[in-house]
Amino acid sequence: MKKLLFLIIGLFLYVNSSFAQMAEVVDANTYCNNPKKYNGRTITIKNVILKSSVNNTPPAAMAPAGMAKPNNQCTPPRGYKYLNIEFPNPTYDGCFVMPQNMTNNNISGRDLRVTITFKADSNLYNTISNVLVQP
Repeated sequence: MKKLLFLIIGLFLYVNSSFAQMAEVVDANTYCNNPKKYNGRTITIKNVILKSSVNNTPPAAMAPAGMAKPNNQCTPPRGYKYLNIEFPNPTYDGCFVMPQNMTNNNISGRDLRVTITFKADSNLYNTISNVLVQP
């Protein structure tokens, strides 16, 4: 009986830890309305537009997540590249970065409708870990 109880408890803990690592799927408008709610969490957002890599530089006046920080203009850290992600809510102005070696495989010369998975941080950078092109 003890072995069965430990097996059930172990299985329960294993399943819970597996689900805790999965990305939460969030609607784009829900995320744009309250990005601070998702800080530190890995989330997936469908149907956003990855703008063309031609002239893919951050806007000069853009500060992360709408905060007016004149010295931090969404400049990606070393080894990362800025991605211009367009949300349905045009007022959202978060900063999205992706590791340089991943951008070479994912970025084409045209706008793409994509699903992105990223670690949310509305104060600094949203770090993209996966980009899936929608058909």
